[in-house]
Amino acid sequence: MSHAAPLRDGFALMLAMLIVMAVAVLSAGMLAVAGQEARIAAAAEAATHARADADAAVRRIVADWSTRRDAALEIGAASERIPAPDVSVRIERLDTALLLVTARARSPFGADTARASAGALVRVLRPGLLARKSVSAALTAGSRADIEGGVVSGFDACAAGPSLPGLLAPIIAWSSGALEGVPAAEEAAPPPAPLEALPLMDIADLLLPGGAGTPRPLIQRGECVLGTWSWGSLRADHPCGTLPPLVLVRGDLTITGGQGAGILIVDGDLVAGGDFTFHGLIIVRGRALLDGATVLGALRADRVQLRTGTIRFDSCLLAAAFRAPALDGAFRFPDRWWVPTF
Repeated sequence: MSHAAPLRDGFALMLAMLIVMAVAVLSAGMLAVAGQEARIAAAAEAATHARADADAAVRRIVADWSTRRDAALEIGAASERIPAPDVSVRIERLDTALLLVTARARSPFGADTARASAGALVRVLRPGLLARKSVSAALTAGSRADIEGGVVSGFDACAAGPSLPGLLAPIIAWSSGALEGVPAAEEAAPPPAPLEALPLMDIADLLLPGGAGTPRPLIQRGECVLGTWSWGSLRADHPCGTLPPLVLVRGDLTITGGQGAGILIVDGDLVAGGDFTFHGLIIVRGRALLDGATVLGALRADRVQLRTGTIRFDSCLLAAAFRAPALDGAFRFPDRWWVPTF
């Protein structure tokens, strides 16, 4: 019997053992890698959840914000809120119109915890301040005012004595009509109000195309329904008289009678005639032609032509208009509102 056979058998056994050991080491390595990847995946999932919770908390604060409710927060002051478990939000007022909202969230994974934060800059409005900056006179024209008839009055219909000029415009062509209050003839109007710089298409209660019609309050099943030609009511006890809307018209608008209340912004020209009556503020980016219409509150346009009708300042109706729900919220910056947090 040859001695080579046992040697070959022993070598084969050692080779098999080495192969088994290599497979075992490789398997252990693969298991370790798989376990590490599972932990990494769990950590990434937890971090994603934490980030989503922080983002959601910021969005929720913005969506639920009420300037009138939270007006007590002074400049430089901050408040803390806990909108959900493991989520905290800090709200800091930077100035009268700017807030920094920072949310921090935790999401557990195993024995550890993932943390994430999100910050956003948002704008808010103080209706009283906005009203004062938006209204410079009972009738304000940016370029020219042609008064061919009617009445312009700066006497406050809600308080004693004149509180604003009746008419403010850099050029005034006066042929007829009556002016009550303190005139400010041929004086340049102040810059556009802050309201006109807001993302109106995002916050308006009604976003309408241009056209012609007669606005009337619409009631369905005893409740007010805002619509294309339903802009509130002149009566405070009416179902449509409690929530004045912010109406934005993208184009030229022709009104033939009817009524409305709140804030009407026309991104074009306005022609208002018949027995149309409006309570609140009207802003027209182009030309406003009034022929028989009545505005109690204030009107502002680039160019105004008053044939017949009445424009009378009313601080109470303006205050009601600036209580519109659309103006009570917080607004995102149109370009970038998320900010880095540390």
